[in-house]
Amino acid sequence: HRIPFPLLAGQEAYLSDLVVAESWRGKGVGTGLLDAAVTCAAERGCVRLTLNNRITSEAFTHGFFTHAGFRQRAEFANFVKLLGPPR
Repeated sequence: HRIPFPLLAGQEAYLSDLVVAESWRGKGVGTGLLDAAVTCAAERGCVRLTLNNRITSEAFTHGFFTHAGFRQRAEFANFVKLLGPPR
């Protein structure tokens, strides 16, 4: 997703999900998909790529996104408010 972000003077790309089947993990598939997302966002003029990752996920505990150059923001809290069941 691309979202206008006036404070950044550009657009922010948001990676809503990156899922690799368990049988394909550890084979470079996730890295390839993430690299493609980064390239796609940069080619479209985005100034930043953001994603969320559960701290209990395998990707988080193994440092997948950290190793790919992402940093966990210590000064940012992610809040969610449920609005009802999906339509």
